Amino acid sequence: MQNGPSPRTPARTLPHPSWVHLSDSAYFSEQWNTALRLFKGDALFHIQADAHPENTTLLFERYIDLAKRHNIGVYEPMLTPNVHPYQLSQHRLVEPDLYEIPHSDCTCWFIAGDIINAVPIVDTNINGFGWGIDTVVAALCIQRGKACVRDACQFSYFVRICGNSQSQ
Repeated sequence: MQNGPSPRTPARTLPHPSWVHLSDSAYFSEQWNTALRLFKGDALFHIQADAHPENTTLLFERYIDLAKRHNIGVYEPMLTPNVHPYQLSQHRLVEPDLYEIPHSDCTCWFIAGDIINAVPIVDTNINGFGWGIDTVVAALCIQRGKACVRDACQFSYFVRICGNSQSQ
């Protein structure tokens, strides 16, 4: 059984011609690999299609401010609901409303450039769906002495569409 093919979209007229368009059969690993290959920056902002930040401008401003003051490998806003519903009071408080967590939800996150540059390309023949990418990113943060943090004052709302549910 194939685990997620990765062909590029054939040449055709698409909206947003400056965007990188992958075919509908390009699952998460191929999308992730494409982002890794194209990355040139200080941080990567990655958001799943069914997440909706309350205020994108404030989210970016908050990340930039925190990244200047703390050794952050991964930053994510509070997500509701969340596949990793940590009791934040049980985690290290970095500053008011900012908690160090062991693992990101990866639905809406910023990843530091040195972490992104250390993530290996995923073999889509073995792992087309991207299982474990978030775990690799968390492990690289630990290895490099960087924190994964969740911001309780920034909220992103996970909108259930396309049959997604909290149990997935």
